[in-house]
Amino acid sequence: MPNWNTALWIVAASVLATAAVPPDELATTSIAVDGRWAGADDVDRLVAPYRAEVEREIRRVLARAPQTIESGKPEGPLGNLLADAMLDAALEATGARVDIAFSNSGGIRNIIPAGDVTVGTVFEVMPFDNTIVVFDLPGTALKSMLDSMAARGGDPIAGVRYVIRRGHAVQITLKGKPLDEKTIYRVATSDYVFDGGGRYAGMHAASRIVRTNVMIRDALMAKISALAGPGGVLTLSGDGRIRGEVAK
Repeated sequence: MPNWNTALWIVAASVLATAAVPPDELATTSIAVDGRWAGADDVDRLVAPYRAEVEREIRRVLARAPQTIESGKPEGPLGNLLADAMLDAALEATGARVDIAFSNSGGIRNIIPAGDVTVGTVFEVMPFDNTIVVFDLPGTALKSMLDSMAARGGDPIAGVRYVIRRGHAVQITLKGKPLDEKTIYRVATSDYVFDGGGRYAGMHAASRIVRTNVMIRDALMAKISALAGPGGVLTLSGDGRIRGEVAK
């Protein structure tokens, strides 16, 4: 569970930092902020109005899951949900074609348990403030990137279907068409991955880069609400977008 008290202390610090005090009248000192700090009670009083608001938002129900939703290898419902959410958000943010969205599996930090899916649930799944980056990638580089995914057993992806064979991605299709190594594809991923996290091959060839500043966590919340619809029920399953070839 995320430490909401820490979040509230950050809110308090932000409030204090934006107080209407001329810069030349500000005095600073180094304080160890822990339970022994004499000013802790004062900050708690300052934060109290925000605490109730934050806790109310954390408990807000987005949907209801009839069963536990998990990620997995080579694919899983939660990973598919995340990648689909990123693809939708990238399309909306750029207003232009986006062919593929993917994430590293390590970015998913929890399951979605059966029951109410709240804003707090999504924070537990995606606790990092990662944002979506969109860029061009040649087909040759995309093939290398997919091979990186296949070598680790598959990662969350949308817009692509492929088979893992001996650690490589084969039978790759996008919208039903085979991957063309001469085509330039439009790809979305997290800023963490784009900046080198996960060490995916082929990323050096990226161009026409757009940092959308759209938080992946927000995209995930929007996708959950959209899928649940008026009935509020979130039912997901794997769809075979990544398949491991059975050894013969």
